[in-house]
Amino acid sequence: TTTTTTTTTTTAEIPQVDCNKCSQTKFDLILAIDSSDSIGESNFELVKQASSNLVEQLDVGPNKVRVGIIEYGTDAVVFNTLDSALQTKSSVITIIQNLVWFDSSTATGKALDEASKMFTNFPRSFVPKSIVLLTDGATNVAPDPVPIAETLKSSGVDIFAVGIGDSINDNELTDIASDPKSVFKKLVLDCNDLVLKVDEIVKTACDSFSLVNYAEIVSM
Repeated sequence: TTTTTTTTTTTAEIPQVDCNKCSQTKFDLILAIDSSDSIGESNFELVKQASSNLVEQLDVGPNKVRVGIIEYGTDAVVFNTLDSALQTKSSVITIIQNLVWFDSSTATGKALDEASKMFTNFPRSFVPKSIVLLTDGATNVAPDPVPIAETLKSSGVDIFAVGIGDSINDNELTDIASDPKSVFKKLVLDCNDLVLKVDEIVKTACDSFSLVNYAEIVSM
């Protein structure tokens, strides 16, 4: 008697969510994406996928959710500003998908500085402001990101630090990230978790009209 064993490989699909709750929501979101050599190209591609799916479920528009895109390595490059004419969902996703891995050093401070300038140059009153920083926290190029993060947080910006890879600088992420509800200080997870739980991220963002609960959901 011959027994045949069949192995089935399951590929996780990105959950999709009806985010109509967010149709009247206004907030400004900046994605700061680490493109350094320590992140690695495969993780960088996962970050792009997860970021695209996050944007897919937001009500993007110049008078709704505005999305800024910063990619950084040795230098920080702004690919989409908060006042860009490209404030449409499809345009923002196209920008993210066209990002190319820098394979360079890590200047997280420069990325946060560019985010700070963007909030200052393109302000909206009474609108929540958030930064999602996707990095391994291995800053090796000045300036120090922590004082810049502290200034941002003191001005009312929520910063969510997403730890990427297997060599995460936990201390740096802890110092950078916000603690808006005194429940968490940082957000550290595997890139695959970010992709798989993007629906929960968006649901939480919709419910809170900001990304304040982002870390509580994804870090479970």
